[in-house]
Amino acid sequence: MAAMEEFGLNEGLILTMDDEGVMEVEGRDGGKKRIVINSVWKWMLE
Repeated sequence: MAAMEEFGLNEGLILTMDDEGVMEVEGRDGGKKRIVINSVWKWMLE
């Protein structure tokens, strides 16, 4: 979250071994932030 706010991003990506999902969180500025959680092998195929 801190890096997303530092660079003004509304969407972030977390790569894992096998977890997937999407998180919607509120930033310090009150705006919604979206974090996509994806497995590395699926991300590499995109």
